[in-house]
Amino acid sequence: MAEVLRTPRLILRELTGSDLDFLTEMLGDPVVMRFWPGPLDRAGAARWLADHQSRYGRDGFGYWLTIDRENGRPIGQAGLLWMEIDGAGEAGIGYMLMPSHHGRGLALEAARGVIGWARERGIDSPSCLVRPENVASLRVAIRAGYLPLRMVQYKGFTHLYLSLTPGHGSAVT
Repeated sequence: MAEVLRTPRLILRELTGSDLDFLTEMLGDPVVMRFWPGPLDRAGAARWLADHQSRYGRDGFGYWLTIDRENGRPIGQAGLLWMEIDGAGEAGIGYMLMPSHHGRGLALEAARGVIGWARERGIDSPSCLVRPENVASLRVAIRAGYLPLRMVQYKGFTHLYLSLTPGHGSAVT
């Protein structure tokens, strides 16, 4: 289990096969997946896991398991995805947490950690895509230093394309 980064309250590490039960629970939750095409069953969660494991080797990043440092339990995912937006490839941040962990600033903490990790590796301005109706995620992105620039199509859905404002993002702690 390769640890990627730590923040004051979180550990982010690469996904492993032992995470399939948690991923099945999280990705099967209709609240978590309400802005995705839909909840995933166990087979869909296994494909998700395999996809991100292949991203680690191909891209050097993907979504990482997000763990509560206080109790060692997984609470969600955060990380970078290589995406093609308007014909150009770029890295973009993403985050999702189980509903029981919403409203505590953990998504913001994870996003800032991922931004810092990316910058330490020469990805100075990872983008962020948010479905316009996902107000909570949009708030997290804006608090992390992102500004909405335009609407784009991604994976069949309209998204706000957000870019970091200069000077935002934090170092990994």
